[in-house]
Amino acid sequence: MSTTNSSTTDAQRHQAYYEHRERQERALALHAGSPEGRIVHLQLADRYAALAQDQAAGRRSRLTIQV
Repeated sequence: MSTTNSSTTDAQRHQAYYEHRERQERALALHAGSPEGRIVHLQLADRYAALAQDQAAGRRSRLTIQV
């Protein structure tokens, strides 16, 4: 039996996930052991924020990372 609310759409679930991951990455940035690690976590947080905004606007996108 599923515990998800049947009125919640996939887009809403994805948006909530991306918002959650953004918060996690920002918290990790605060505790990063190096400036480089902090930058990477903040870049990920920014990308997750963009993904959440895309979901809210009805756009589909993917997480991409440049190294």
